[in-house]
Amino acid sequence: MVLSDSKLGLIKTRGPYRIEQVPVYTPCKFKCIRRAALAAPNTDELVKPLKDPKQANKALNTLMQTTASHELNFTLDNDEPLLQALVDLIDYEKGEDNQIDSLEDLVPANAWKLLTKQPTFPLSTTPRLHSVLVIFRNLSFVAANLRPMTQELSVMALLIDCLYLDSTDLLVYSVFTLVNLAPALNVTGQRLLADKLFLDTAKELHMLGFGGLQFAKQLDDTHQVSVDKEVLWEGTHRYVKQVWQLFAALHHVVVSPRTPRPVIMMAMEWIRELLEHHAPSVDLPSMHDIFREMPKDMMQRLVDCLWIPRLGPDALDYVNPVTNLVSRVSTLKLFMGYDATVDTDLRDRALEVLQQMLALGLSIPCAPRLYNALLPCLTTKVGRNDAQILANGIFKALGKIEEHKDGLVYAQGRLL
Repeated sequence: MVLSDSKLGLIKTRGPYRIEQVPVYTPCKFKCIRRAALAAPNTDELVKPLKDPKQANKALNTLMQTTASHELNFTLDNDEPLLQALVDLIDYEKGEDNQIDSLEDLVPANAWKLLTKQPTFPLSTTPRLHSVLVIFRNLSFVAANLRPMTQELSVMALLIDCLYLDSTDLLVYSVFTLVNLAPALNVTGQRLLADKLFLDTAKELHMLGFGGLQFAKQLDDTHQVSVDKEVLWEGTHRYVKQVWQLFAALHHVVVSPRTPRPVIMMAMEWIRELLEHHAPSVDLPSMHDIFREMPKDMMQRLVDCLWIPRLGPDALDYVNPVTNLVSRVSTLKLFMGYDATVDTDLRDRALEVLQQMLALGLSIPCAPRLYNALLPCLTTKVGRNDAQILANGIFKALGKIEEHKDGLVYAQGRLL
């Protein structure tokens, strides 16, 4: 049986959607149905509505639907004005940076300095801020968008300032986006300089006559080239200052007692991605050099995550008997073992991060709490299958550090 030409290839355009008639076979007859497929809008058509207060909400909805589509894989061009238009929708008071003003200030310890003034967001900007962060998160899933997003200073500034908020949803979206952007971040600015020379479309920078993305990627952290530090700082200092503010925000997220559990888990994943996708630098401080100067309270917080009571109906939560007569802590729960009372998700992520840090030569404070939390991991039967291997690897790494000799004797006494 052959379908007539009138039932094939009929496409109608209606706004940002594409309506097409698709033939569907049924046991009795052929029948045409109408299927709506999202078509990628032109970015130039979205920038103008975003700047119009009356059409901004409609443009945000269209962009959220477009970036959420797995079929389109919406990509950005270099120097995309769409990112700046999205950031301009959020009116807030920015925080003050950590005073990195010259090349001499690029010391690893300065990266962890807290902001002198934290950002403040008016309540009226919360709905649009929520939409903008969702769009940024969706864009970060496409590999082609990583470099344009990390090199747009206004986007990085907004994501960093959102890490000081108290809203769980906004924190999760911000950290999730930064986790996806971690492979493209660069603390030395060398990758940005290579992109300016070989990928920038501006006439004043297009001066070599050859290049491309593949050639520019050869000049990132994994392939060091001989570039004078003064020249590198002059061309990328604004970008480097913005990236170095990430570490103060990361310190705030990890140490703050008000940080919710999902954000802590995402923050540990972010640390793992930062350490994994960056090679050491020669002349300038690298990502590994910065993490070697991690504050002690942040490292202690990661150690505390090795033994956090499990949340939920089986948790050993304290209930005030004055306000609640039904206690959730029964006598049976008091006799439960380690595997039934520990938060295995946090523990396994903390084990992975600590082992990665010890492999880089970072120091972990010697304390009985560290060994009390590691010893049960050697015989645990819940959580990830490699939890025992990770704990064993941490003990081996600690055995090579002179500071932890007494701690290993303490752990040996606990085992015997």
